[in-house]
Amino acid sequence: MRKMLIAPIDNNFYFKLEFIDSVQRLGVSYHFEHEIDGALHQIYNISTKDNNIITHDDDLCHVALLFRLLRQQGYHISSSK
Repeated sequence: MRKMLIAPIDNNFYFKLEFIDSVQRLGVSYHFEHEIDGALHQIYNISTKDNNIITHDDDLCHVALLFRLLRQQGYHISSSK
C-alpha cells in the first residue's frame, strides 16, 4: 500500500484518489498519513495547475471525490471555475 501511495502521479490521478478513499474507508489511513498527505499535495498541485480543476472528461463522481479529499485535508478548492 505504501508503494502505491508514494508512486509518481501522472495526469490521471483519479485512481490514486479512489485508492486513498478506500484506505480511509478501511480505517487504516493512520498508518499512511505522511504518504497520503504527500499524494494529496501532488494531486492539488496538478489539479490547480493553470486554474483548471475540471476538464471535459471528468465525471461528477471523480470531481466530488477530488473536492472532498482535498477539502478534508485542508486545501482550499473553489467551486467556481
